[in-house]
Amino acid sequence: MERNKSLLLISTQKLILVLMFVIAMPLFAYANSPIIDLSDAYKYIGKTVTVEGKIVSAKNTGKVCLLYFGRGQIDRALHLVIFKNSYDKFSQAPEKAYLNRTVRVQGRISLYRGNAQIIVNSQRQIVTIDKTPLDFVANYWHFMLMAAFLVCLVPLFIRSRLRKTNTASQSPQKVNDLDKIVSEEIKKTIRDEIPRQLSETFKKEILITENIESARKKIKGEILYNEDIRNKLEQSFQIAQMRVDIISPWLTRYGVNNKMIRLMKAALDRGVSIRIIYGYEGGDLEEESIKLSKNLEQYFHNYNNSFKIRRVNTHEKLLICDELFFLIGSYNLLSFSGKYGHRTRNEMMLYSEDIEILRQLRKKYFSKWT
Repeated sequence: MERNKSLLLISTQKLILVLMFVIAMPLFAYANSPIIDLSDAYKYIGKTVTVEGKIVSAKNTGKVCLLYFGRGQIDRALHLVIFKNSYDKFSQAPEKAYLNRTVRVQGRISLYRGNAQIIVNSQRQIVTIDKTPLDFVANYWHFMLMAAFLVCLVPLFIRSRLRKTNTASQSPQKVNDLDKIVSEEIKKTIRDEIPRQLSETFKKEILITENIESARKKIKGEILYNEDIRNKLEQSFQIAQMRVDIISPWLTRYGVNNKMIRLMKAALDRGVSIRIIYGYEGGDLEEESIKLSKNLEQYFHNYNNSFKIRRVNTHEKLLICDELFFLIGSYNLLSFSGKYGHRTRNEMMLYSEDIEILRQLRKKYFSKWT
């Protein structure tokens, strides 16, 4: 009977230490990934990082929950995605739990429709780092539980040590045998059971992420229409880090309006190169295109080789943003503002993130400027 009690006491102590180690493991995960600035998200595509910021807007479509760090396209350098099959892994609805909260998130940055995102598969990936009255209450009770735990543990430990001392003076061999049995049981638990349970959990998380990425890779592209094309053109100047290449037969004051010029200037100020090919001989807009081309060259002349525009004879329409995505189709990128009415024709373009095709297009049309 005494032996069973001693075995239980020692097993309890060592098991508590093992559990504390397992519980602390997620804290070390954050130390293995760098904390990056939200505006640098596009530099870390495909990498696992940690980001911090305030969730200022959120929406749930029923199939997916989206958490945004900023309002508008310029500020939304990165957003968080939580799919429906992960909702049950959150104690509260994410769009309510994290709205207007400052959070720290760890995950792999991926690209979807030209936007940087982190897919969040469980609540463990998000930690709120600001404090609310509810957090204070939670921390208070957490402290009380830890205090109660220590109050119970310390007497147990002292009692166990005294019993071991008394037993050792009577029967050293029995104590040694008991320690050996307990040691083997603890080793077996640490070696086999805990890694098995952790492995199963991590395998499920990894499988979910791989399935999502695999499904996306099978999609070669999608079709964008009308205003969505104009939005993507404007976005390309907002997110580009290296260069934006455009082919548009015509240039007009509607396509290259004040907003477009401001976006171009902001990109050039960041060190982005802009290359434009235009020209359609004999068209009604030829004269206006030539005049606007000269105005752009004069306006951006201080940027030296960062801004280049060249006249050819083409009816092609193409947009390439860094090595992120390209658009190709019927939309006249720099002669149409994207404002549609009942008399306006529809346009469409193929959006794709196929890097091999992107490089082929850039080599074919823009190799002289590389």
